[in-house]
Amino acid sequence: MKEYTQTIPVGKVQLTKDDLSQLVSMIMHQPQIPDTSPSFTISARLADLEISEEHLDEFLHHTDFPPHLDNLSIQWLNRFSGMDQISHRLSLQLGPTSNQLQVSSTDQTWTLGKCEQLMRFLRSKTPLPIGLNRNTKILLSRPSSFWKKYNVGITLLLALLSLVVTIVLGVLQLLRK
Repeated sequence: MKEYTQTIPVGKVQLTKDDLSQLVSMIMHQPQIPDTSPSFTISARLADLEISEEHLDEFLHHTDFPPHLDNLSIQWLNRFSGMDQISHRLSLQLGPTSNQLQVSSTDQTWTLGKCEQLMRFLRSKTPLPIGLNRNTKILLSRPSSFWKKYNVGITLLLALLSLVVTIVLGVLQLLRK
């Protein structure tokens, strides 16, 4: 059976957790293909650890992740039931040096359409040219603001400084009398 494959360089992207969910939904959403069994894997490589799951929710629940990832791989394939033959295959590699989308199928229309759909979405997630974040990033959690992170400490410090200033001013007034 003839297979049609399209491989496209993606360019740099920046995805939030919601964008990643939307992307996976687009990948997984397929017209009803009779007698097929789909398989999905999402994985990320950290310095000395590779995390791989078959469901996005399980992947996102890992506590080992930093606030953002710069290396992500998504693999999806659909096999004809009872056969080793693959009817649809999709691979998306997002990394610090290169990003690539590869889509293959026995249906040329599906291959071209799926590539166009995903590339339109990924192009809309290109990071702004201004700033330091020109690399591929998958933001799993928003960086917390300085105030949210240190509000208790800052509040206590300000209260202590106010107390010290009040005492110093009181002592100065007593010395004047």
